[in-house]
Amino acid sequence: MIQLCWNCHGLGRPMTQQARLELTRRFRPTIVFLSETRMKDKEIKKLRKKYKFCQGITVKPIKTAGGLALWWDHTVSIQILSKSKFLIDKVVKFNADDSLVRFSWFYGPPVQRDRTAFWNRCASLAGSLDLPWLCAGDFNEFLWRHEKEGGNPWNSGKRRLLREFLDANDLIELSSKGQNFTWSNNWSNDGLIKIKLDRGMVNTKWLERWPESSVFNSPCLASDHCPLIFDYDPPFSRGPKLFKSESMWVDDPECKEIVETSWAIDSEVVGAVQWATKSKTCGKMLSKWSKRKFSNSRIAIDKHMVELKVVQDSNAEGARCRESFLIGEIDDLWKKEEKFWTQRSRINWLKAGDSNTKFFHMTTILRRQRNRVLKLKSSNNIWLDREITIRSEMEGYFKDIFRSSGEREWNEALSAVQHVIGPDINSSLTRPFSMEEVKNAAFQMGADKAPGPDGFNGIFFHKFWSIINETLAGTTTDFYETAQVLAELYRTNLLLIPKVPSPEKVDQFRPISLCNFSYKILSKMLANRLKEFLPNIISPFQCAFVPGRQIQDNILVAHEAFHYLKLRKTGDIHELALKLDMSKAYDKVEWDFLEDVLLRMGFDMIFVNLIMACVKSVSFAVTLNGKVRLFQSLKGVESGDPISPYLFLFICEVFSLLIRKVM
Repeated sequence: MIQLCWNCHGLGRPMTQQARLELTRRFRPTIVFLSETRMKDKEIKKLRKKYKFCQGITVKPIKTAGGLALWWDHTVSIQILSKSKFLIDKVVKFNADDSLVRFSWFYGPPVQRDRTAFWNRCASLAGSLDLPWLCAGDFNEFLWRHEKEGGNPWNSGKRRLLREFLDANDLIELSSKGQNFTWSNNWSNDGLIKIKLDRGMVNTKWLERWPESSVFNSPCLASDHCPLIFDYDPPFSRGPKLFKSESMWVDDPECKEIVETSWAIDSEVVGAVQWATKSKTCGKMLSKWSKRKFSNSRIAIDKHMVELKVVQDSNAEGARCRESFLIGEIDDLWKKEEKFWTQRSRINWLKAGDSNTKFFHMTTILRRQRNRVLKLKSSNNIWLDREITIRSEMEGYFKDIFRSSGEREWNEALSAVQHVIGPDINSSLTRPFSMEEVKNAAFQMGADKAPGPDGFNGIFFHKFWSIINETLAGTTTDFYETAQVLAELYRTNLLLIPKVPSPEKVDQFRPISLCNFSYKILSKMLANRLKEFLPNIISPFQCAFVPGRQIQDNILVAHEAFHYLKLRKTGDIHELALKLDMSKAYDKVEWDFLEDVLLRMGFDMIFVNLIMACVKSVSFAVTLNGKVRLFQSLKGVESGDPISPYLFLFICEVFSLLIRKVM
């Protein structure tokens, strides 16, 4: 269901009416709220009928300023709670199911003298109505520094009335797509001011009912404000539910039994293929068990609570024993429910305390809403709103990034690279993997990090290590002997995280690589071996990721260099500082260049082959709204791979050596 909210800046103008007609045709809103209509009631009524809205109410403008209009169609019924020149507050009943929600439409006071009194009255607007609630409109206020561009500078000491209203009524701003600023004075050059004055805010009940709610800030047309399109139940489809092991499972005795059963099934294959087969079987069995065991913990809790009330009111024999059992079951379900939502919330700073299930649940909803992509601007600045076109745009962008420029001759670039790896180092790097190394690698990595495509996180490996370790050891032996990584093992999901509050283009998302934990064990073992020798290989000018060094050391060096340049203002010798930033640095590493660097430094071919097997075996899948589709990479090292930071040190070392060569 869609709603339109717009400060139309005068509804009587022909262009405004044409824009209004176009918005109605395109989005087909159920409810329309217009502010600054500047039109008489009779004329607004004619327009309402023209646009085929069955009912409406208006607030008259004061002379040629202000004026509000609210229209709705036959699918809803409206009860007005209050109306004024700045606010229409109402309860809406959806005729299809008789459910109730609350909408408060705002036209914030444009004059400073009216604002304090108005917002003070709104401080307790939530009242006692316990309904899903949306507040939307032109608030004539903004919340944060980044929501204004141009004009007077941000005053951090100024009272933020809208922020106080939001906090007092426990409201959460809906993340918006489209235009970053919703109002502009349309001046040119230095006089241009742009501000986000229009927005939508909801309470937690709203998000619990419509977690997919979205706001689209349509481009300004015939007004200095953007129309806001609210779609709180969009046609959003997720792909088939992917398997993910849950933290709460591992404490259940039945879970261990299922893992033991699945791992005990005879398999004719060996090595990495055996691991892939057994883990897939285990995942299927755990999924079936989970649906039966944890279908809905909230329903189970409510059922136990009803029975507990009956038992506590009873004096029958055995009632106290049953009461104790039910209390234990409820407590166990509460803990499992909290674990479930904690895992999804990605909150790491809260380790212990009271039950925070609702907090984690709401954090999860907000994170999913923030990461969801319903609209995207193409490279040609055209808005895409169909999932197939959005996916095509994203995949095209990342395929271009990971497309190799082709093999070339690197002799000149590598002219400063010296043979620095001796036989002792190579002997240590190329020895067969031990079981102790495998276990150390597995337990050194975070247990509760997001899993890769196979769905198994570190908690699963740590908890059931005694069951799975032999199969995993076979995988590492297979990797060492063949210098190949099974394709299923190194499939990687690219999760897109917004880098800005309202991303419009693909490059405003940060890709996070989610590798399989089983693969990361292989990579971590190589990284553990390699980092031991890095202090003797990497020059002292590089401090990041080198044991015994800290990146803060170079911050001090840079500060001293700039201080020196600032003080040195005369002299025959001229000096400068040059800051370089490598865009998509990991993604642009050419594989043949990396291989040549390692060989030129003297690494044994066995170790180089193991490294390049990790680098070259990857296949990516862009995760868009829960759906994935694979494509092959032809260059780059993964940001989520344990060995990638160390490999990038060698790339930077070549650059460092070239700089020193010409100095």
